[in-house]
Amino acid sequence: MVDALNDPYSAYLNPDIYKTSLSDFAGSFEGIGAYVGTQDGYITIIAPIPDTPAEKAGIKPGDIVTEINGKSTAGMTATDAVLLIRGPKGTDVTLTILHTGEHTQSP
Repeated sequence: MVDALNDPYSAYLNPDIYKTSLSDFAGSFEGIGAYVGTQDGYITIIAPIPDTPAEKAGIKPGDIVTEINGKSTAGMTATDAVLLIRGPKGTDVTLTILHTGEHTQSP
């Protein structure tokens, strides 16, 4: 049903993922400071939030996240990506980014 919405910002959350996402509201998990979605099947940065690690690292709107901690994002939903990126404050995460305007054979 969610796929029928054809909305990159909507996703089905199974009960376990839903419980994990509730911790975000309690402030126990943090991320890189960017809005993430899917565009053309790729995990894409919608916008970095000012004064956050994402902005400070040079992440820009339209950038494609090709890997998270060495794991390919191919076929990954935005929700799956966000769950891999978020963690307790101070947690390190390594993103491989294809910046807007750069080319590759397949991200």
